[in-house]
Amino acid sequence: MRVAIFNPSEKKVERIQLFDRVPFAAARDPSKVTFSEKAGAVVNRVPLELAWEFKDLLPGERVTVAYAISSMLDDYAPYAASVVRTAAFNTEEARGLLQVREFRIPPLYVGKTGEVTALLFYGGLESAKASLFLEAPLNGFSVEPKSLDVAFAPRSIRRVSFNVTPFSQEAVGSNVMTLVVASEDFGVRQEAGFIVYSPAGFEGFDWAWLVLLAALVVAAAVLIGRHAGARKQRQLENRFRSLTIEERDGYLKVVREGVLGKK
Repeated sequence: MRVAIFNPSEKKVERIQLFDRVPFAAARDPSKVTFSEKAGAVVNRVPLELAWEFKDLLPGERVTVAYAISSMLDDYAPYAASVVRTAAFNTEEARGLLQVREFRIPPLYVGKTGEVTALLFYGGLESAKASLFLEAPLNGFSVEPKSLDVAFAPRSIRRVSFNVTPFSQEAVGSNVMTLVVASEDFGVRQEAGFIVYSPAGFEGFDWAWLVLLAALVVAAAVLIGRHAGARKQRQLENRFRSLTIEERDGYLKVVREGVLGKK
């Protein structure tokens, strides 16, 4: 896998970082990754995510990064779905920089726990500590843990997760959840909408009875169909018999009149 980075502007880029998330089907083990041209770093293991950093990229300058996955050398197809993300900023802007790159909330169901995840990028030049909270609607939700204390290394990425359980029917419908990251130097709030669904209507239902009921309905439909068919058949037979009798009587009448007429 090779990616080129190009500075099309007329100004020098003091620092640029590139992140490449390896498809899950391609590799899960960092030891299978071999860097070339410029060594990168593994910033996240699940999913496997790689990162590179360049400094002082001059106007019009182009640099490349490359890596190979030993277990996938014969199959290049999984790379078609790979996602490459870049972030470029000046050194001054990097101090105290924190971004929420991803904030994912799956569909939630009453009585079931769902995992809410977030991917945080810290671009500061010094280590920092922060507390994370997940603000769910006041009624009908349980969040674990209540808070997370996270230590950020300089220019690093962290993935965090919370377990959220809707426990009341009041939670059903559209809602908004907020991820809060707070420290002495910075604060970030990221909102995301999500939907809570009621448990399935047939949950806990005795499926054996449902199957039996369906079989009875099918049997009843077959019997009704057979009865209707037999009735129609009898009607046709009676009609045919009636027409046959009429034709016979008419024929005998003609014959009788013909015989009497000759006499």
